[in-house]
Amino acid sequence: MARFDPDNYVSVAARITAFITKYPKGSLQSEVLVNDGQRVLMRGAAYRHPDDNRPGVGHAEEMRITQTMVDKAVSRDDKRRLMSMPNYSSPIENCETSAFGRAIASLGFEVDRQVASQEEMRKVERMIANGGERAKTAKPKLS
Repeated sequence: MARFDPDNYVSVAARITAFITKYPKGSLQSEVLVNDGQRVLMRGAAYRHPDDNRPGVGHAEEMRITQTMVDKAVSRDDKRRLMSMPNYSSPIENCETSAFGRAIASLGFEVDRQVASQEEMRKVERMIANGGERAKTAKPKLS
């Protein structure tokens, strides 16, 4: 597997800046689809102007790092590492940022490099470093 090369990915902050520069009357809006204590799923929308009826749309999912996970960590270093991760203190904000990055990318911003953001690829690296495990959660019920 190829290593993460940050030069091939664009940060969400850079995408937001490019979006606002091109569409100064635009806005970013989000909707929480799932927030069940284990995971957060959000929809982000990038409106180019107030009357935009076809905004860019992106979705993101983040798994919460809970106090129980921290308590179960074996070493003090593992506990500190978990507590320093964004999904321990700010999973909703982290998820929203990713959804915005994808929404903006769906409008064609910075997709000449990669749709995934630097933040998303760093998350993948952390997951691989942790043995590839992801918290298991029940699938949402569709109504």
